[in-house]
Amino acid sequence: MHQVVSPNIQVKPVVASLIRTNKASKYPATIPAVEFEYDPVNNRCFCPAGNEMWFRHEGVDANGNARVFFEGRLTDYRHCSKKHDCMRNPDSANDRKGHGR
Repeated sequence: MHQVVSPNIQVKPVVASLIRTNKASKYPATIPAVEFEYDPVNNRCFCPAGNEMWFRHEGVDANGNARVFFEGRLTDYRHCSKKHDCMRNPDSANDRKGHGR
């Protein structure tokens, strides 16, 4: 999902993990970032279950593209039916030390 903020800048939303296609990956396949709704005007992101996510930071990747990072609130995902499809480690939502995805 590419959102155009101005004619010269493209912002790609990044949610802590993208779908992994490598079979040797240590993480299970998760819902891809394109399934998350990103609002570039208000700098907000919503997960597939409709929960608003926290803004973490903005950055620039190696190719010079602007990137925006978001993180889910653990209290929103403790009882979410999609957490096993969305999170790398769904059990992290059950304690206070996890960081969401």
